[in-house]
Amino acid sequence: ALAAVCSAIDSSSMPRPLTAGQSGALDLYLNTTSLNNMMQTFVPLFAFYSLDNKTMDIDVHQSKWFYKLDLKKIHINRVAGFTDRKFEMVPDTDKLHVRLSGIDVSMDIDGSLKLLHFIPISPAGLNAKNVTIDLTLQFVSDADNVHWKLEDSSIFHVDNVTLIMNNSILQVFVNAASDKINNIINKNIKLTGQMIDSAIQKLNGMVASESSLTFAIPVTKDIELNMTMTQAPDFSVQDLIKVYFDGLVLFQNKTS
Repeated sequence: ALAAVCSAIDSSSMPRPLTAGQSGALDLYLNTTSLNNMMQTFVPLFAFYSLDNKTMDIDVHQSKWFYKLDLKKIHINRVAGFTDRKFEMVPDTDKLHVRLSGIDVSMDIDGSLKLLHFIPISPAGLNAKNVTIDLTLQFVSDADNVHWKLEDSSIFHVDNVTLIMNNSILQVFVNAASDKINNIINKNIKLTGQMIDSAIQKLNGMVASESSLTFAIPVTKDIELNMTMTQAPDFSVQDLIKVYFDGLVLFQNKTS
C-alpha cells in the first residue's frame, strides 16, 4: 500500500548540512505529494480505530449572559465522511496547509446547556454535519538556522448540529432554536484551536531552550535515540520537507 502511494525521491545530489556527516546522523526527506496521497488512505482508517466507539473526558464549562454550558464527557459513536483531505506546501512559502472537511460525527453527551441560565437542555446525543478543520503551519528559523519555532493559524467550523433529546416536546423547542445552538457550538469549538496553540507554544519553548539531549526518545529501558534537530527544517525545495536529526543511540548516558 505504501509503495502505491509514495513517489521516489532522488536525494543523492541534494545539499546536506555539515552535521549530516557525523556518525549516526539521520536525514528525513518528506514529499508533500506522497504525504497527501497517504492521507487519502490513512485518515479515515485512523479515525475509525482511534475515535469510533471512544469516550473522552472533556470537562468544558462556559457561561455567557444568554447561556451556560457544562460538558463533562462525550462518547463518539462514529466519525465518517472526510470528503476533503489535503496536505500541501503553500507555493513559494515555508508553510504547510492541512485541511479535513466533510466530516460527520455522531456522539452521546454527558452534559447540559441552559439557555438564559434557566431553560435546561440536557441532550442525549449530538449529530454534527460537515465539520471542517483547516490548519496552516509555518516553520520560522532563527539566524543560526538551527533553532526554529512553529507558528499556526487554525479554523474549526461545523455546518449543522442536531441535538437528540429524550423528551419529544423538548425536541421541538430544540429544533426551533437550532440556529442559536449552532452558533454557540461554533463559538465553543474555537477551544480546540486554543488547545493546539498551547501545544505548539510548549514545543516552541522546548526548542528555544533545548540542550543536545532535549529530544532523546526512549527506545528501551536503557537505550534512547537522540532526535534533536541539527538544523531547522528546510523548505527550500517546493513540495519537499527536509529534516535533520542527531541520530545517536544513547546507552545509559553514553553515546555510540
